[in-house]
Amino acid sequence: MEKLYTLKEAREILRVCTKTIQRWDKEGKIKCIRTPGNRRLIPESEILRIIGKINHLKVENAENKSLITGTETKKEETVLKTKIEPKEIKIKEAAKIEKPVEPIQEAKESPEKSSKPKEMTRYEMLDALEPPGLAIRAAFGDLLSAAILLKKFTGKDLSARARCPESVVNLFCQRMLSLGYVAEKNGVFELLVEVIR
Repeated sequence: MEKLYTLKEAREILRVCTKTIQRWDKEGKIKCIRTPGNRRLIPESEILRIIGKINHLKVENAENKSLITGTETKKEETVLKTKIEPKEIKIKEAAKIEKPVEPIQEAKESPEKSSKPKEMTRYEMLDALEPPGLAIRAAFGDLLSAAILLKKFTGKDLSARARCPESVVNLFCQRMLSLGYVAEKNGVFELLVEVIR
């Protein structure tokens, strides 16, 4: 006969909360056996099946991370020692990826020569910044809104206003600078583009 685990034992083995196992049972993602008292018992085969899926995801995520950072990692060590948090990793990895950005032809003109600042929509600016991924695009959108509101700002101002990590703020400011949307003087950025609706 197969060994059966209580909800508490299963949650400790799987490292998830009780509510997660209950939700999985309702959704049919895990097969539970009910006792006459309506308690859940989880068969060992189900726990092993789920552990296999979790480990597979961790190995895949670790391989993706090593490809992006260029470091070699042992699969076994990564599976056992790292706790994968997808949202946080996406932001950190995307902040590390830096694509060379080609400046737009009109942005090459110096702001002193043109009497009227260039007009662009917020979405045109956001598309030109080419954020790497949805998480960074959302962060860039928040940073762009803060930059439009402040007109003159430092990296810390933007970080505090948009509640974004400084690494993402630095990437945003570099891209804005390379496209000619801002000018920098002594660490203070000034928006050179007039944003229209």
